[in-house]
Amino acid sequence: MSNILSEDAALLAYHSDAFKSGARILVTGASGLIGINLLALLFSDEFVKKSIDVYVCVHSEASKTFLKNTFPKSHIHFISLDLVGFGVNSPVQHFDYIFHLATYGQPGKFMSEQQETMRLNSIGLVKLFDYLQPSGRLFFASTSEVYSGNPNTPHIESEIGRTTTTHPRACYIEAKRFGETFCYLKSQVGVRAYSGRISLAYGPGFRVGDKRVLNEFIFNALRTGSIHMMDDGSARRVYCYVRDTIDMILRQIHSDHHEPLNIGGIEQISIIDLANKIANNCASKVFPGKSAEHIGGAPLVVSSSTSLASKILDKKSYVSMDEGIVRATNWGRYILSQ
Repeated sequence: MSNILSEDAALLAYHSDAFKSGARILVTGASGLIGINLLALLFSDEFVKKSIDVYVCVHSEASKTFLKNTFPKSHIHFISLDLVGFGVNSPVQHFDYIFHLATYGQPGKFMSEQQETMRLNSIGLVKLFDYLQPSGRLFFASTSEVYSGNPNTPHIESEIGRTTTTHPRACYIEAKRFGETFCYLKSQVGVRAYSGRISLAYGPGFRVGDKRVLNEFIFNALRTGSIHMMDDGSARRVYCYVRDTIDMILRQIHSDHHEPLNIGGIEQISIIDLANKIANNCASKVFPGKSAEHIGGAPLVVSSSTSLASKILDKKSYVSMDEGIVRATNWGRYILSQ
């Protein structure tokens, strides 16, 4: 395991106190950014001492290979679940925790795989509840995209977006709304189900080929010494370092709050300033585009309020963008050197 991942995991290891010894944990989408960092935590010494069994459901052989190479000394149980088909899965054992992260976070991915995106967040979620222990807990990764079309920022949980079902990102937005509703209905009949509206998680753990803006900037800066932007960079975002994202997920899944909750950061930054921060860490140059138009229905501002999360989860401190960018670019150097 990369030292970058293990360092972050060590700072979250106190969460092991909330997990019982011998717990069985299933992670879907384990090869994604959040999944990789969650596995790093589950494979840390504090969790190994508790004989935690970790099962992962990944989509491809390439993802299996990536996980095996990232965690060569850890025992991973790979299981096969059809989360997008209408058939019945083969019987599997029940789990104490399920983290449903296989829901596509990259816009390029969910916009090119629209029907699969909808199924992962609906059919797949419904199926996963069949594998949850009666006393188990399930976390569904929702998104701040459900606020799309709402001009009031920062977004609060009591409001929702105003996009139509024909919006360019409707497959993602509407599927996430379904997932949130289904989890809440489950919680109303006694199931420990949770949904978190994750907003722009970033940090070490991303893979080569990840097309999200921040990661693309890092790859371009490291490979070519330059960042060529597609627009003027005036859009503004609030990013959340992945360690904080996982900290909030674990706090939520062990709480009594079953309504959707914002999971995000606190520092707002323009895309042009983000590019400059990355360039400064990579000794590269930034070349802004001339257009102020934004692509694929992306909003001008993405900012979710974490006031409710701070109150309910007692979340008080966050990794700064400066520190997070340094750690993310160091990860970029690491994976490009492999």
